[in-house]
Amino acid sequence: MPQLGKIFFTTLGLSLATLFAAAGIPGTAAECKEGASDEKALSACTAYIDSAQYQGKELAVGFYRRAIAHGNFAETPQAQADINKAIELDPENGQYYFVRANIQWATGSAERDEKAALADYDKAIALMPTSSLYFGNRCYALSALRKPQPEKAKVDCRRAVELDPDNQGAAALLDQLEQKP
Repeated sequence: MPQLGKIFFTTLGLSLATLFAAAGIPGTAAECKEGASDEKALSACTAYIDSAQYQGKELAVGFYRRAIAHGNFAETPQAQADINKAIELDPENGQYYFVRANIQWATGSAERDEKAALADYDKAIALMPTSSLYFGNRCYALSALRKPQPEKAKVDCRRAVELDPDNQGAAALLDQLEQKP
């Protein structure tokens, strides 16, 4: 997996505790949530999913975390299957669309479904319009398309920086885009 994919997946771990708390998931899921190594998360989340104790949004969180762990191990088909299941169980969670878009970008450019990835970034942003991270990643995607869209990318980078002035990645990319003729 390209290093950029690892960065995407690592960044996502920051909000797992919030998701688990919101879903009311007890300590039995502790190793499936934030802080567990990816290896431990794979086995813990598999046990969590297979326990049949959880349904709907609670179950979706287990698939979400396991998808991130699979992604960090460059196990793209498994990551895609798990994040698709999370979306099926909780289609109004913007983080899940964001992860699916990142999984697409983490694949090789020849296999990448750019249209699907952009649609997932669009959906993530529609569900969570104040996420600097989402705008920043879509900015990157728009600038890295086989046929780049630098003007649209600049708009997203600017929005990312407006939402979070400390988003150095978006600010640096915006500088690069503005320097190109």
